[in-house]
Amino acid sequence: MKSATNTDLSPKIHVTQNVDKQIGHIAETLIDLKLYDETSIVISSDHGLRSTNLHFDLGNFLTTVGLDVRCFPVTFLQGLGEFDAVVAISGNGMAHIYLAAEGAEEKAFPLQYIRHDWKQKPKLEDLENYKIRKGRVNIIYLLRHLLPVQHVFAAENKTIFHIYSQDGHGIIRKSGKNEYSYDILEGEDPLGYASIVEDGKFAYGELLDDQEWLSATCEAKFPDVPVQVSQIFESQRSRDLIVTSRLGWDLMPELQPHRGSHGGLHAAEMKVPLLIANPPYEIESEQPLRTLDVLNILLALK
Repeated sequence: MKSATNTDLSPKIHVTQNVDKQIGHIAETLIDLKLYDETSIVISSDHGLRSTNLHFDLGNFLTTVGLDVRCFPVTFLQGLGEFDAVVAISGNGMAHIYLAAEGAEEKAFPLQYIRHDWKQKPKLEDLENYKIRKGRVNIIYLLRHLLPVQHVFAAENKTIFHIYSQDGHGIIRKSGKNEYSYDILEGEDPLGYASIVEDGKFAYGELLDDQEWLSATCEAKFPDVPVQVSQIFESQRSRDLIVTSRLGWDLMPELQPHRGSHGGLHAAEMKVPLLIANPPYEIESEQPLRTLDVLNILLALK
């Protein structure tokens, strides 16, 4: 069996058939043990996947800008000491960028060791006028206008987060523990939510809780972003900038052949199948859920 691109699908079909067979064995065993009716079987995924055929080495780009960068795959060699930036790729489609607060210092010789204080974080205004070895640059502007880049995210503080695209600048504000607003500061809407606003699902600047945001944006090109981005920046894993790639691109050098990416905020990466046999309570088929909700479903009392 061949697809339109002449790719042999038989290995994928074989794997799918094998998974189906193993699930059947599990169900038969539960039936024999008279445990099937009180056992929930869940089939899902930790992320979606999108097609990738173009590769952009984000770490190498920052090196050409004038920074010593530590990034995959030779992190043990790069810098031979201190470095000015770290690029950590997630699923090939998202990158977390850590930058020294004071920027890149001038070196008397290429291998000079310059220590940075990594306990300090650059402020938003620092990123817009960031020190490199031969001057200063608006690093957000540089990144947002790269062809492979879809979005650049930056935290102003613990409750305000900026979204940049090539054509627009938006802002997410978190209020309290569980309310978020989203608005446009300049240009076009970076998330493309204008049609959702026109349909009356939410208004720019309006505060919604996490479930309301999921319901309002679940069919959007970039679903649930106000909540997701706020939660990402709450993690210790995130720091200064988050970059996501456009469809068709990833942010890694092509060291090994790969044709799929995840980690970003496109609907294809965010949406996953969810099949539950014998759920603890009835679930509406059109009810949008996050994968985190699965645990609550399984723990619910019948």
